[in-house]
Amino acid sequence: MSKSSLIKNLGIALLISSLSLPLYNVASVNASDPSLTEILNNLGFTNITQTNIETFPPGTYNITLYAEFARYPNENELSYYEVNTSSFTVLFYGPEGGSQYISPPITKTFSVNSQFGFSMSRTKTLPYRYFTESSRNPSGTKYAKVYKNLDNPNMFLIGFDERTYCDGTGDLDYNDMIFSLQLEYYLTVVSPYDTPSGEGWYYNGTQALASLATNVIDHGNGTRRIFTHWSGDASGTNHSKSEPIYMNKNKTAIANWKTQYYLTVTSPYGTPVPSSGWFDAGTSITASVTSPWQGPTGTRYLCTGWTGTGSVPPSGTDTSVTFTINQPSNITWNWKTQHLLKVYTNPEGLSPQPARNPPGEPENGWWYDVSTQVTLTAQPITGYIFDHWNIDGTPQDSGVNPITVNMSAPHIATAYYTPTPPPSVSITPLSASINVGQSVTFTSSVSGGTPPYSCQWYLNDAPVSGATSNSWTFKPTTSGIYYVYLKVTDESNKSAQSETARISVASVPVGGYSISLLKQTPKSQIAAYAMLIVLFAVALSLTNYKK
Repeated sequence: MSKSSLIKNLGIALLISSLSLPLYNVASVNASDPSLTEILNNLGFTNITQTNIETFPPGTYNITLYAEFARYPNENELSYYEVNTSSFTVLFYGPEGGSQYISPPITKTFSVNSQFGFSMSRTKTLPYRYFTESSRNPSGTKYAKVYKNLDNPNMFLIGFDERTYCDGTGDLDYNDMIFSLQLEYYLTVVSPYDTPSGEGWYYNGTQALASLATNVIDHGNGTRRIFTHWSGDASGTNHSKSEPIYMNKNKTAIANWKTQYYLTVTSPYGTPVPSSGWFDAGTSITASVTSPWQGPTGTRYLCTGWTGTGSVPPSGTDTSVTFTINQPSNITWNWKTQHLLKVYTNPEGLSPQPARNPPGEPENGWWYDVSTQVTLTAQPITGYIFDHWNIDGTPQDSGVNPITVNMSAPHIATAYYTPTPPPSVSITPLSASINVGQSVTFTSSVSGGTPPYSCQWYLNDAPVSGATSNSWTFKPTTSGIYYVYLKVTDESNKSAQSETARISVASVPVGGYSISLLKQTPKSQIAAYAMLIVLFAVALSLTNYKK
């Protein structure tokens, strides 16, 4: 056997022998290295306590590498494995870290579906592997210490020792790789609108907050969303910050919203209810206006109904409408202008009042749609005579009735009347001379007063039975002087009496003649009659003389 072969075989034998040697707790070969406790204190973990924990439950974890005080840090490899398996997943590989304190610390996240432990191994010279499970280490030696951070009970602080000597032992200072372990849970923040925040991984036992940037999302088309509250694993009504969520498992925060639609209300008059605004979807709305709505003096506005879009019915003629809003909507209230026509009599309060056509609104009122042509007719009134119309202070032509008023503006119309003069009556003839058997016919003329008139003829101050018309024929049967007059009574029971006519009635002479004097004979005619009588007498005398 060559010398080289002998040395080689001797080395193998020594290595095999060393694997069977017992492990001892020995002091650190590098006494200048800080202890695990010192390292943790230097890192700010001063309130800690050691535990007997060797494996960890499934979940998602955050692991942070803080320091490596190993003899060969570049050869260290940290893995996790599922209990009862030899399948290792590398977390940190030597060159990732470095010697002593690592600045900044290196943080990673990993997930495991079953109970697991950690394993640290060397990858180059003197390969070996040690476990957090002491039972898997040679002779059951503890090569990892697990502390709990009392300031954060959900954080574990772990220090690993590595093999330093050829006999497989380490210095058991547990400062060859120091890292923290924290179980994490994921918060999912769900919102159909806005950009939610707060979603992510949180350490076990910590509190998370879900939030939104705004509580109103306006889509610009008459539709918007309003945040109402948090649900799922979250609660609260503040969009910017939910109530704290205790992260002891994976959780979900759900942002709840309601939909609102904009109702546009248009009306130049009437103070509509409601006015334009946002309403929750599904809200029952009763829209209305006050009608009529008073404008300037003598002008008002009357609602004729509405036109609508969206959830509002297309049209209607009432002053209110009820609908359920489920989309952006519009309602426009429609109006017409009316003017007041005031009508009076002068003197005031005469009856009947003037008639008008059309009658106006409300029924028998004096309101008219703008530009309506209204015909006004002054009525006959007992004791008065219509004189003229006056419109807004301007007299109209005398006697013009009816008149037409254009309702382009408010108007005041006044029918002027004058009191009717008392009745008066005259008769003809006022004198006459007749013979018995002859007659004289009286006629009358009545003015003033208020027709119709009633008449009564009087003879010698006694009413003549049946003589009640406006004319009367007198036929005396005896001679004498007679006096005749007429009394007239109008509708207002006002009376008038005519002058008295004198009628002379003579007896008829024998063989004589008669002359009907229906009216007073002029003097020229009397002279002619006298001359005729003289000639007749002369002729009669001559006749008698000749005999």
